Parts: sequence; structure tokens; C-alpha cells
Amino acid sequence: MTQTNHLRLSAIAFSLLCWTNIQAADIRDTACRTTEECRAEEAKIRGQLSRAATSRVAELQDYSYWIGRINMASTVMLAEQGIMPKSVVPRVAEGVAYAITEGVKPKGRKPSDVLQVERIIEERAGPEATLIHTGRSRQDILAKTRTASLRTAMLDVYEAILGFRQTLLQIAELHTETIVPVYTNGVQAQPISYAHYLHAFSDSFADPCIAKALVAMHQRPAFDWDI
Repeated sequence: MTQTNHLRLSAIAFSLLCWTNIQAADIRDTACRTTEECRAEEAKIRGQLSRAATSRVAELQDYSYWIGRINMASTVMLAEQGIMPKSVVPRVAEGVAYAITEGVKPKGRKPSDVLQVERIIEERAGPEATLIHTGRSRQDILAKTRTASLRTAMLDVYEAILGFRQTLLQIAELHTETIVPVYTNGVQAQPISYAHYLHAFSDSFADPCIAKALVAMHQRPAFDWDI
């Protein structure tokens, strides 16, 4: 009896000595201890927002690019509707091409205001170039250029997501018999295949919101013109 009690006391003492190394189930090995540490950890997990273009195409199709496309479409529409005299159309078209060239050449002029772009067109087309702004507004043009740029960026993101999902599924095909544990609140719960685990991540990126947003974007009035 005495030996049994001694063993029990020894076990309790050993547990107390090891208590400092025991952690409750948690998804983290070490928790942040101060507000500053927690904010630093949050920033690390969240990452940094990049202002860089999503692709080379998106980089090239900037505000200046879309202004050029809109000016081309305006010239055609005004000529077809008889609003711009036929004698003026060739000069305005030449002025539009000249402004587009200015925007893409090294150290060329690339105004952020569409009316300043019109001044460049006037250099080749004369004062009649102001007819190009008939029936439109700077506010509408700004909305159109932003929507067009956003469309390109969203297509890039959508393509990247599809590529990522394809990679996950390819890896999953190799691990249909690989068994891994899954966790509930940081505690091992049950075994599953690694393929099943990867499919869960792939499905989480199958949210149709981006595809629906792209469809809605194409249905917006901002794309009434074929720019």
C-alpha cells in the first residue's frame, strides 16, 4: 500500500514538473504575447497588397490604352451617324492615331485627362477634333476605362485560380492512397486520404462569384461600345 502511494505521488510530481511543457490544443505552437507581436503576426499572415499589374497585358492596357480605344470607337460612331462631317473624319482619325502613338512611345505625352488627350488630337486634326467628344462625358469615360482595366485583371486572377486548382488536382491524383490525419480544434480527429484533403482546398477555390462578376461586367452599360 505504501509503495502504491509512493508511486502515485511520484507520478503527480513528475506531471507537475512537466506541466510547463504541456500546451492546450491549438493551431499555433507559440501564441503572441503582446499587442505588437499579434499585429506583426497578423500582418505576416495577411501579406501585402500589391499595386503591380496582374499581367503584361494588364500593364499595357492602362488608362491611356483604353482612352485610345474609346476615341477610335467614338470617331467611327460619329462618322456612321453623320454627326462628324465626312471631310473631317480622316483628319480626326489621324489625330487619334497620333495621340495613341504619343502615349506608347518612350517619354511620350500620356495625359490622365481625356480633354488633354483631345488637345493632342487637335495638333493633327485641327479644332474640329473637339467633335470627338460629342455625346459623351469624362465621367462615363472614366467609368469605362476602370471597368475595362478591372475586367482584364479579373480575367488574370480567374486564370491563375484555374491553374492553381489544376495543380492541386494533379497532386491529388498521386495521393489517393496516402493517409493523413485531419484535425478538429487542433486535435487529431480521423484519417483521410491526402487526395481528399487537396480536393477540399480545390473546391474552396471553385466559388462562382468571380465568374458571375465577369458576366455582370460584360452586361454593364460601360460596354455598350465595342472598345
